[in-house]
Amino acid sequence: MTMSETTRRTWIALGPTETLFAAAYPVGVLLALPFVDERDTWEALGAFLWLLLAGALAVAVGIPLAVHTVGRYTARFTEEWSTMRASVAHLVVGLGMGALAAALLVLLGSVPMPAAALALVLPSGVAALGTYLLMPLALRHQWIRIAAWVLGGGPVALALALWPAAIFGYS
Repeated sequence: MTMSETTRRTWIALGPTETLFAAAYPVGVLLALPFVDERDTWEALGAFLWLLLAGALAVAVGIPLAVHTVGRYTARFTEEWSTMRASVAHLVVGLGMGALAAALLVLLGSVPMPAAALALVLPSGVAALGTYLLMPLALRHQWIRIAAWVLGGGPVALALALWPAAIFGYS
């Protein structure tokens, strides 16, 4: 049984998306930290832990779901568009997915909205735009796919390893 071309392209896109998000997320968290209330150190620590948990969930669950659903649809919808229009569409979709994740983080955690937006919205947009721009190279060169999966697999493995510690605490 062989997979369809759309499914093949989706699996190829997952590696660069994971890698780009994992590279941009720490920058987003560092930009978000000034918006966390520093007067109460426990609240600041709680917000930082919520941001770590959100990043782990985004890498392990959110990005694969987004790439295999919304990303696949967006790629199919924009395949006849110019590169500039399709890039903007992918950027907007990535920012929108990050905004949904940020809204969930604000509702469920004790993270201020500006901090959640900087930590999740910007990296999601960067990952979506970067993946779209890298896809022609990734489809042509196998070494790019391998490098993206190796670099993307590290953050996924780290997220899965830190997930129980973030949920159950350290002992």
